Amino acid sequence: MSHRSLARARRPSRRSRSASSVSRYAWSAGLETPSSARCSSHLLELGELYQANGRPALAADQYRILAATVRLLRDSGVSTDLEIARYLADHGSARAAVGAARSAWRQAPSIWSADALGWALHAAGHDRQALARSRTATRLGTPDAILWLHRGSIEAALGRDVAAMAHLRAGLDHDPGLNAWQAARARALLGQLAGSR
Repeated sequence: MSHRSLARARRPSRRSRSASSVSRYAWSAGLETPSSARCSSHLLELGELYQANGRPALAADQYRILAATVRLLRDSGVSTDLEIARYLADHGSARAAVGAARSAWRQAPSIWSADALGWALHAAGHDRQALARSRTATRLGTPDAILWLHRGSIEAALGRDVAAMAHLRAGLDHDPGLNAWQAARARALLGQLAGSR
């Protein structure tokens, strides 16, 4: 399968909520090698897809598989701080997410680790610091939905509604294949902001 085919298969369309889309996504997640840190990212996204489709038991199973995979990868010397920070910020301990994200930033400063740190700081209630990291993450204008959705969410928490709405819309527009759980959260926040104006 080509790199482009894999990228298309990586995330189902936002309209795909059927059991078959979950099955296709699970299959595509298996395309990555088990030793790859990307595998843990796919496992997280699959758990979120199950969650968005009202399948909490399967989501919980997927998160347990993710935890086991992270332990195996760590034991093999693979850094998973970036992926575990993303997971913990949304589904676990914000404090632990900040620790993992700071470690990811120290190991490999990038827009991705800046985003993870910003999102973890936001989850921990440190929105001013979070916005500084999120600005670092979006400084290149990379058209990745999650970067812009995180920035918009952080701006909303700071009461910067106009910027928040612009960045949430940009995130939703940048990546129509965004996982359904993340997209639903972004749309709900956007609706709240629009309703309060």
